[in-house]
Amino acid sequence: MNKETFGRMVIRNEQQIYRIAKSILKNDEDCADAAQEAVAKALENLPSLKNDAYAKTWFIRILIRTAYDILRKEKSYVVGGEEGMFDLPDERRRDYSDLYEAIFTLPEDYRAAVVMHYIEGYRVREIADILTVPEGTVKTYLRRGRLAIKKFLEGGE
Repeated sequence: MNKETFGRMVIRNEQQIYRIAKSILKNDEDCADAAQEAVAKALENLPSLKNDAYAKTWFIRILIRTAYDILRKEKSYVVGGEEGMFDLPDERRRDYSDLYEAIFTLPEDYRAAVVMHYIEGYRVREIADILTVPEGTVKTYLRRGRLAIKKFLEGGE
């Protein structure tokens, strides 16, 4: 795949890329940073892509790793290093819908799987390939994620 074709693929999937980054990162600026860094890493490593048919899956893996890198860096800036993204000062928070708030309460392992499956429409097998975990693990993430979201939305946080 050449850079131009890759660029068209990224532009065509821009909203999906944002939503996947958003499933991991709460801050819009961090989502944009993750997308930009992932594109740069992918372009740098484009020659390593063996099959063009898997370009999107390959890129999403890079995006997820990049987003988790940013999340880890962000957490290290929080005083004490033990507090999460939800403990950031109010001026750094954004107003999100109840569903996104519920998604952000999920453990990191579940968050990307839930967004990719229920919002983006990925199949379990595709998510397993992207996250490099067994399909059974993805099913567990989805089941537990659904239950946690339901509990949150019903007021049981």
